Amino acid sequence: MKKKTIIITLCLIVAVVTGAACMLYVHSVVKSDEEVVTLLSKLKADEMFPLYAIHSECDSVFVIKPYATDFAERHAHIVMSDKLKNQIINVAIGNEECCQLLFVRNNEVVSYAKVERAVADFAHLESDAYGVEDKLFLDQKRDVKENKPEAPISAERQAAIDFKNKNAGRLRSYLGTGNYVHAKQLLDSILVNYPNDPQSNFAYGYIAEMEGDDSSAKRYYQKSISIYDSIIVSKLDVWNDINRAYTILYMSGRNAYLATLDSVSELRKYSSDRRNWEVIENMRQLGLSIEHKGVSFGAEEGKPFD
Repeated sequence: MKKKTIIITLCLIVAVVTGAACMLYVHSVVKSDEEVVTLLSKLKADEMFPLYAIHSECDSVFVIKPYATDFAERHAHIVMSDKLKNQIINVAIGNEECCQLLFVRNNEVVSYAKVERAVADFAHLESDAYGVEDKLFLDQKRDVKENKPEAPISAERQAAIDFKNKNAGRLRSYLGTGNYVHAKQLLDSILVNYPNDPQSNFAYGYIAEMEGDDSSAKRYYQKSISIYDSIIVSKLDVWNDINRAYTILYMSGRNAYLATLDSVSELRKYSSDRRNWEVIENMRQLGLSIEHKGVSFGAEEGKPFD
């Protein structure tokens, strides 16, 4: 009887020790969320913020919105404990006033945060996966968005944009057939009211290059790239990065173009949407087929006027 009691006692000790080890493992992975929540509460409204500002020890941030009970299934590559999976489901179902954040490094969870939507509301984001270098926008209502809202467009500027879009087909035709006189007349009509249109500046650079004026071509290309730089800071759109890279192709050649696409991929800015990666890869293949600057400009190459 005594021997049996000792065996039972030893089994209980092993069970307790094993359970304690599991708890220690879970807590070593799922860190306290208080620091993340505090940092979010201190963010200023109406400003962009990089995700590394709230957690710098990860390479990806995943957003679990209310009722997103299939998160773990959709992101099966992320290594997390069963306890955390159950916790994610329970919070997603039982507390619609919270969003959950997972901070991941090398596909393993390094931290977890449950964030009240009154502090920062991630529920309105289109995606649920971001690179730590990505920037998001926090508005006055504490809603987190992917892009900073653009200032209202004046009637004059809207008219200029509408004019450009309406005449995009004509401009492609003029450029494709070498009718640069009419192309420049059309571009002048656009730029007089919309001088910071990156696509029109690119087109003027292309014309200058075709006419042998490399100095003017470089100036227009540089202006187009600079305009794209300012747009990209506040608006996440893969075509802005693609068009910027396409302009670099004409200004600096194929190697610079491919290097620019590589830098876009490495920043993981568009990791949440496979279609973006397909666009980047298609444009890479286009670049590999181009041997020199100033290739003939067609309607489908780089979609610079879409």
